[in-house]
Amino acid sequence: MKNTSSTRMICASPLVAIAMCLLLVCGRPAEAVVVYAVDDGTSESGVGFGGTGDMWWANFFTAPAGGDTITSIEIAFGSGIFSTGLSNGDAFTVYLYDDTDDNGSPYIGLSLTSSLSLLTSASATVQNADTDIFQSIDIPDTVVNGGFFVAARIAFEPGLFPASLDASSSQGASWVVASVTPIDPSDVVGTTPPQALLTTDFLGLGGNWLLRSTGTSQNGQSGAVPEPVTAVTGMLGLAALALALRRRRCS
Repeated sequence: MKNTSSTRMICASPLVAIAMCLLLVCGRPAEAVVVYAVDDGTSESGVGFGGTGDMWWANFFTAPAGGDTITSIEIAFGSGIFSTGLSNGDAFTVYLYDDTDDNGSPYIGLSLTSSLSLLTSASATVQNADTDIFQSIDIPDTVVNGGFFVAARIAFEPGLFPASLDASSSQGASWVVASVTPIDPSDVVGTTPPQALLTTDFLGLGGNWLLRSTGTSQNGQSGAVPEPVTAVTGMLGLAALALALRRRRCS
């Protein structure tokens, strides 16, 4: 089940306009900031499992042709409506995976063979518990092409509901699994019970994890600016544009 509704946002600001002018002069390609998200920024519930063990949850996204460079993963734990049971300082880990067959599932086709290829990870501790405020975890800059998963793993115990869920409108992109034995992040399918890695929809939970990723792209709306012959040529071009605009206003 391949998700087609995830959001890939391209962010801009007045500073970007200034940067674009400088890029015209310097002849360097413009990098657009991209944010991958399926949630609406607010959690209505939290998900946990009874007993003790490991919990792993993930969102699926699709990068455009040419790829994006993922630089950080964002996650939120709980809100003012409910408590995760977590405390600031509790340890967890985030992961970035390639979906080797780009089908939006951690399995290859209808088989039980994993399509997850671990690209990178980072350890962190909980911040802003029970606030719906995202914390950002830096990861090594990693290029993704096509389908990829962003995941988190934490040790759970009774009374913990670590995975914050936006239950307003499921995008069919959120997966989860738990195990009473440790989950190997490089072999999630192989170290969890058979067929236990499922979508929130299949489990009757619906909704989307508050779990995102951020990066940069050469394929964003800002595009790549053609390289001028010299910096002087670029400056002359800007001067000519300014003169043309001035003449237009005066006419």
